[in-house]
Amino acid sequence: MSDKTIQKIIDETSFTMEVEGFILTPEEKDDIRKVLNGEVPFAEQLKKYIDNAKRVGEVAHATQ
Repeated sequence: MSDKTIQKIIDETSFTMEVEGFILTPEEKDDIRKVLNGEVPFAEQLKKYIDNAKRVGEVAHATQ
């Protein structure tokens, strides 16, 4: 996949997320780029995001 195609996918994804009220950080955009380049498997990146969401949820739940 070309760099131009990857950038187009990232730009379109970022726009879609912004329409829904979410902002992709530069780090998240870099994560997308790594997955699209094949540097990081999708399943590995997804697990990272899920694990992080669980940690955030546990902290939020513990402070209630």
